[in-house]
Amino acid sequence: MSASLETGDLAAQMQELHREIISNSPIYKFLLQDVGSRSPLDLASLHPIWDILGLTIGLLSLPSSQLMIHSVSPGIVIAHLPLTGNLLNGRKVLHGSVSATIIDWIGGIVIASTGSANRGVSVDIHVTYSGAAKEGDLLIIEGKSRKVGRNLAFIGVEIRARKAGSDGEEKIVVSGSHTKYVG
Repeated sequence: MSASLETGDLAAQMQELHREIISNSPIYKFLLQDVGSRSPLDLASLHPIWDILGLTIGLLSLPSSQLMIHSVSPGIVIAHLPLTGNLLNGRKVLHGSVSATIIDWIGGIVIASTGSANRGVSVDIHVTYSGAAKEGDLLIIEGKSRKVGRNLAFIGVEIRARKAGSDGEEKIVVSGSHTKYVG
């Protein structure tokens, strides 16, 4: 009986630690805030293509002044996002969960850019972290359709970082793939 009590105590301690970590993390505060308190994002104001596609972002609720759609063509979408403090981890670099959320988000946008009415549901998201982006960097998010079939869509994503105010070198910080069921 004492072993299960100790296990219960450990579980309670882990739960409390988890609460402390979340309550002190800006990214978790941002991602886990009450959905009802978020204002909807009007993508139509960002790029005329949104009027045609009728897209919304959903979970990634950023002020429209931050997320900028740079270009959209069938199967390719490029967006820019200045990296702000609420998107960083404890080491003050781009948080991994934000990267995964961006890959999820742009996957649906890329599928919609092909003319598909169904943006689908995620089957697999793969993320490879190969560098760090810091506050103030500009994230260049590029999603490309590898194939949009009858049942599955395959999207490749690259997130690059460019130093603030620079027109120079971009470094790949995250690459990923997103598979969605669209049938």
